[in-house]
Amino acid sequence: MKSTTLFFITMEYLEHGDLQQQVNSPLPEAEVRDISSQVLEGLEHMHGNGFVHRDLKPNNIMVVEKGPDWWVKIADFGISKRRQQDVTSLRTMQRGTLGYAAPEALGLRGGGSYTSAVDIWSLGAVIFWLHTQEAVFPNFVDFCSYCSGTREFPVDRLSGREVSDDGQGLVQSLMPLDAKDRPSANAASKHTWMAKPIVETADA
Repeated sequence: MKSTTLFFITMEYLEHGDLQQQVNSPLPEAEVRDISSQVLEGLEHMHGNGFVHRDLKPNNIMVVEKGPDWWVKIADFGISKRRQQDVTSLRTMQRGTLGYAAPEALGLRGGGSYTSAVDIWSLGAVIFWLHTQEAVFPNFVDFCSYCSGTREFPVDRLSGREVSDDGQGLVQSLMPLDAKDRPSANAASKHTWMAKPIVETADA
């Protein structure tokens, strides 16, 4: 009699879904920081073990507990990739998600190679979205204009939401065009904004 081998995969059930489902208006800055801190912790662990997520976005950040005391987890590693030992960059093209994918991940910069810095860019885009409920670059034309240097980073949309100077500075530090100018997850977690108390305005 022919034997059959079965595989059973047990997955955690998270009833609150993801950030895209749970966040429908700009969050208070302190809550954005809590979420960002947890995602950075996850990225630091991943990058330290050679893994690059490559598709970080609100849909792929699951909510264990809803705000104001958020507890989130990174999910959906369908196109994640592990960097081989002694290899500093990857060349396998991937699409990611427009609006969150770094320029080099889409082949617009970097000569066809990229590093874990693509996740840092994506986190910057996620933080921008949490603050504003808007994409950093609303369309591909705006994105390409920024990549070509003919468009400034839209920091005014953060200041318009009364995001603190440190908060604006963190987002910009995560999203420079040159991947080498982006901090590691560990360095980003030590940014002033991550440690400095945030005083919310009365109408926040």
